[in-house]
Amino acid sequence: MRSSSRGAPGSRRVRGAHRAVGAALCLSVVGATLAGCSLRPDPPAELKAAAAELAGSVDAVPGIRAVDVTVRDVDFKDKPGEWYLDLRADADTAAGIETVPAELAPVLADARREGLTVRLALRIPGGTGAAPTTLGAITDGAVRAAVALRSDASISSVDGAVYGSTYLLTVDDATSLTAVIPALRDALTAGEGAVPAVSASWNAEASAHHISIEVTPTWPSAELAAVLEQIGTVASLSSLSTSAETVGETGASVVVDVDDPRDASTVADLLLDVADGGTVVPAHFWVHGPDGTDFDGILG
Repeated sequence: MRSSSRGAPGSRRVRGAHRAVGAALCLSVVGATLAGCSLRPDPPAELKAAAAELAGSVDAVPGIRAVDVTVRDVDFKDKPGEWYLDLRADADTAAGIETVPAELAPVLADARREGLTVRLALRIPGGTGAAPTTLGAITDGAVRAAVALRSDASISSVDGAVYGSTYLLTVDDATSLTAVIPALRDALTAGEGAVPAVSASWNAEASAHHISIEVTPTWPSAELAAVLEQIGTVASLSSLSTSAETVGETGASVVVDVDDPRDASTVADLLLDVADGGTVVPAHFWVHGPDGTDFDGILG
């Protein structure tokens, strides 16, 4: 995504259209805004200076086209006085994914050693046989997983900067869940644990219903994947989403919304018949239909 020409509040922006001449650096401060009845304070001067320094350092990284560093509060209401640097950088070309992360890593390491909290979104443009990709982590494993995902012809975008270590993917509508799962799991294997899961979405904007399936090395099972694929063809489907099992936090789940009460019953029966969902702890499902026609149960 191309940065706008107007600096965002609290940002340190670098634009590198003609790098031989040198990028013009423009630092703006987080403006005072109203949050409820309280006045949001400016960030500390030392953080504004740190944003300026980080922007300049990242701009010097080979293969970077534009940089924006914004000082943001972690949570103005519940964690006042806590700040982080929101770093957004654009690579010049699709091939930048092979070189820019390694060049950028020591710059981020230096900033973090100085006690700065930096959240990264490194945007790599798409190219021939490669989907546009955003990286939130630039470890070797995270990059390998991203390269494998963006190289799959059925995947049109990869975003690793939104949902923790889980990558968000947009999958071509013509590609089925069961067809794409092997490629997704190969990418997870390539990442060697750096990316524990991917969340694949279909029909995000193209139709009236939305499908989002989280995939890990074991979830969903082959049996459940086939059932989810079948649910995806239900005429009155509004949305279908799944979450994989998280060790020590939450169990896996399936949530379905339909607009026809008869379909709600049919979908619930399909899920009840799944013998193995691919989890250690049995997964739960919820099916929501119109007028309170709701079902819930356990897979397996």
